[in-house]
Amino acid sequence: MHANSAGAIRDHFPNINTPRSGPGYRTILQKKESWERGADDFSIWVRQNTILSAASILEVYIVSACTVVFSACPELIDRSLLGINSVSFIKHADRLPPGYRRMIKKRSEDPTKGEWSDRIRKLEMEIGRVPPRVSSLVPKLQELQNKRNRIAHSYGAEGELRRTPWEPITAIPAEDADILETFKVVDTVSKDLDRDLFGPLIGGYEIMNEYHSWLCAQNQTYTLPVRKLVSGFRKHLGQSFGQTPGSDYIQAMIEYYDNVGPP
Repeated sequence: MHANSAGAIRDHFPNINTPRSGPGYRTILQKKESWERGADDFSIWVRQNTILSAASILEVYIVSACTVVFSACPELIDRSLLGINSVSFIKHADRLPPGYRRMIKKRSEDPTKGEWSDRIRKLEMEIGRVPPRVSSLVPKLQELQNKRNRIAHSYGAEGELRRTPWEPITAIPAEDADILETFKVVDTVSKDLDRDLFGPLIGGYEIMNEYHSWLCAQNQTYTLPVRKLVSGFRKHLGQSFGQTPGSDYIQAMIEYYDNVGPP
């Protein structure tokens, strides 16, 4: 890293004595002990960023799942839409109520703001009761959020003031056990929410929406026989997602899609 940045360092910080760079020069950390400490610091940095990524992925998942739930169940956003088939809005997006997409975006982001007790409460108010195991993991989720915030802030404006960006900082500890616990919590929460809360409400909406998108991208598919559509869409699903439902399911889905009228 020094070999690649030595020129920039000399240009921007001419008063700082920098080691020589080039093939064979690795003199920033001259002693074995210094290299070992540097490697340990790097390992901590990797573990810290793993925790940041895991916490962020969980939030992205919740926003994504909520977006699909509210799209599949429009009455959760607007009670005047109760009884309207959400597939009709897939086929006739121009008939969506004013501000509907904006409201979905806002409501989907709400459960990722505040402390986890507040997030769970927002999920239950807007969608339904969360699985018991998720509720029991709220303290663990809050610990993850607190550690994630401390790590992120340590690299930002709330971190230590340093004369140069590469001066060492006091690292927020992150051990292997922290990583394993983080993975376990994120995996359990996402799977339980998907199976028991989001999945039943989403149902077949996602694959119906994918079919609509695929259909609109084709040429003259409306004139093709159903078996051709089944074969083409199954091939698309396999190439895009690695697996596909059976032909009977896809045919029934297409027939259902065709029979849904405007809202």
